[in-house]
Amino acid sequence: MLLQILIYCTIVLLARPDAAVEQPLAAWLVCLALGLMQWSVARTFGRGAISDISWGVTSLLMLWPGNWGAIVAGSAGGEIPLLREATLLAPAVLSRLVMLAETENLSAALAEMRMSLPLACGPVWLGSAAARCGGITDAGGNSGAVTIALIVVMMIAVYPELLRRSWGLRPVALPHLVERLRAQHGRSMPPLLVWPSSVSICNAALLGCMPPFRYLIVSAPLLDALTPGELDAVIAHEMGHLRRQHVARRLAAIVIPAAVVLAARYLLAVGLDLHGVARTLVEASAPVLLTGYFLWSTPRQSRRFELEADQWAALHLRRIYGEAGPALLTSALRKLSEAANIPLQQSRWLHPSFRQREAALLPTELAPLAAGVDR
Repeated sequence: MLLQILIYCTIVLLARPDAAVEQPLAAWLVCLALGLMQWSVARTFGRGAISDISWGVTSLLMLWPGNWGAIVAGSAGGEIPLLREATLLAPAVLSRLVMLAETENLSAALAEMRMSLPLACGPVWLGSAAARCGGITDAGGNSGAVTIALIVVMMIAVYPELLRRSWGLRPVALPHLVERLRAQHGRSMPPLLVWPSSVSICNAALLGCMPPFRYLIVSAPLLDALTPGELDAVIAHEMGHLRRQHVARRLAAIVIPAAVVLAARYLLAVGLDLHGVARTLVEASAPVLLTGYFLWSTPRQSRRFELEADQWAALHLRRIYGEAGPALLTSALRKLSEAANIPLQQSRWLHPSFRQREAALLPTELAPLAAGVDR
């Protein structure tokens, strides 16, 4: 899902819907990025014939020479904020719903869509608002720096609140758990929220990077499946992300390359007074470069962050539970992998395999880190 967010933000920042006809190559590449998003989603499911047909039709629609973006821009809702972006994403959303409904029942598919739609569409809406306010969508506009600044503010403050409200997150009704975690982590412990009971995943997540727009989310199945010590281990892992500034570092990995590419594109296109095919190629190079960079860097950065958070959590647990502390994290990670039906030796797009994480938690790997751990 992070890859989709990165691609969406890139599309919103670098593609001007009203310029789809004048810049056909750039618009085609935007649709190609959406097609790549579709492929990244589709490959995670055991697709049947219906899903294959849905995915194929959606991808062809997005890559059609007339181009879906141009059709949306020329429609009655093409100038209406939020509606334009929702319509642009509609084929991908419908295709995903078909895939989910084929692998699960319809109610579970709808529950999953409630979770994934704000996560996917939120950056598009916020990015579009930032692009419009920043002036980057205006003819001849060069306000890339303003747009980037607005994107940062919205991703830090607005996006976490959007997810909290749309997901229906509520404070965890377990005072003893909250008190225990605050005793362990002090004032740095974010508010602990729980997903609605309709969410069947067994997991936890850190949402946001700066207070008061930062939350730690757990699911009800996670609270039921783990022992108190294992639950402390999972929370410690999320706190490891916080202490290592992973959310801020991930945001920087999005914003800094985008700012560099935007600046370079502007200097080349305007500074050299390019026109016609030359300007189109310069415009098109931005989404190509950024999408390629994100495809290469995102999984590597995410897997490294997971191992860093694991190691911080293991050292934290050792201070509380002694030498048995790291074993609690290993046990919790095994349960989470089994609950998600993920083979223990299988890596995922954004996560190392359980075996890799288990090896990184061996005493020989933790010993060199003990002296320099962030307390």
